[in-house]
Amino acid sequence: MDLLNNKKGKKIIINEYETIIKYDSDKFNIEVFKGNAMVDRYNMRQLYGQGSMEDEEYLDFLYSKLEELLVKLKEELTNKDYNIVCITILQDVEFDILNYLEKYETLTDRYKKELNNTFYSKYKINITDVIGVGNINDIPRETLNRIVPYEDVTPHRLSEHLSTNTILKSYKCFVSKNWNKLNASTGMFIAHEDAGSSGNCLIETINNKSVVIAKEWFELKKKE
Repeated sequence: MDLLNNKKGKKIIINEYETIIKYDSDKFNIEVFKGNAMVDRYNMRQLYGQGSMEDEEYLDFLYSKLEELLVKLKEELTNKDYNIVCITILQDVEFDILNYLEKYETLTDRYKKELNNTFYSKYKINITDVIGVGNINDIPRETLNRIVPYEDVTPHRLSEHLSTNTILKSYKCFVSKNWNKLNASTGMFIAHEDAGSSGNCLIETINNKSVVIAKEWFELKKKE
């Protein structure tokens, strides 16, 4: 079953901005952004265990892992990029994917690769590309906050209590196509103060309980 190109399922693009990698060598962090939304975050101390920050060997190890991951991420994005999409799925598919994800976390790297190959042959996506799965209401709000894009907008009029130069951060609206554009007739725009509110519009658009949120990779066009 090709989840990403499943004609029976409905697919909504959540975030389609260019991917940007930022890293902080002092904190051993790598953050991956799409537009202004941080879609991935890696911390070397969390990944490879805590140690003394006064231990030079430990620090050298963290730096080496930071560099390895940075090179890997840049290589991944050299010829391709990805959109974050939400795809409707049947409940039995949801349970099956959750079982794969739970098993994946218990395995060593060697067996993780084997399980991912099985998963890919079945669903045509990698386990590591799955961001969330289940009932859209049950997907953590911090996950939505992390991946849903937002923009700073300056509306002409929000209400009689707000001035004309008020700037708000509005998360993407999945119902309104021009969610971040001012409506000339009403002087209003779609405002979602958090991704939870934005998620309600996503639910309305998807109109399905079970979903998988994942990365959908595509080839980049070569610049002439």
